[in-house]
Amino acid sequence: MQETKSKAKLEKRTWQFSLREKDKVVQWAVHPAKYEEFIPSGIHWHNLGKNIRVDKYKNDKGEYETTLDSPGNKTVTGPWKVQFKYQGNTKGGDLGRVSLTTEYTGKIKRCVIVSTLIGTIRTGREHSKSKDGKYCY
Repeated sequence: MQETKSKAKLEKRTWQFSLREKDKVVQWAVHPAKYEEFIPSGIHWHNLGKNIRVDKYKNDKGEYETTLDSPGNKTVTGPWKVQFKYQGNTKGGDLGRVSLTTEYTGKIKRCVIVSTLIGTIRTGREHSKSKDGKYCY
């Protein structure tokens, strides 16, 4: 996500970070955003790791830990995206998080959070107590 924000500022245009799961592999891409295309065709996807999964389960508050923008109403199946404008701020208030876990442990989570309109990106990890209804912070 930091690379996406940097490219947007450097090239003075909107760039997008995209994330998906395909054949049980989490993939990511950094690319220029295209108007009215959620995820443009022809972008180059990178594999994150064979054992890494997007956390798609509800926590005990009934909320999803992964909340980045997805098609239609926020879906748990993805794909997901966040866009950064030329100043480095998020486009249209794209705020949210993606929580990742491993296929085998399921309990160890790491998250990346876009937390402010100015494009603040931070990382977090799983906690036993929730904060604002989320366990990965």
